[in-house]
Amino acid sequence: MGDLYDSYIRIKAQRSNCHYSDLKRLLLRCGFELKREEATHSVFKHPLLKQHVNIVRDGNRVKLPVYVDNAIKAIDEVNYILNLF
Repeated sequence: MGDLYDSYIRIKAQRSNCHYSDLKRLLLRCGFELKREEATHSVFKHPLLKQHVNIVRDGNRVKLPVYVDNAIKAIDEVNYILNLF
């Protein structure tokens, strides 16, 4: 659990310079499913949430901080329900 929380805090703090692989790993560990992954776009879905999380990347970096913000918001909603950390 501590490792999950540490990853969450690190990604939240480095939102403007976030590695896609780190964010993807965090989403998967929080129960999100990777629904679609194309050249630069990925779509994640959690069974408890209605909305999808879209991530656009540039190489191994998340293209814009807003994509990290949206992922963090979705993780926060899941954490509120499941108390992951």
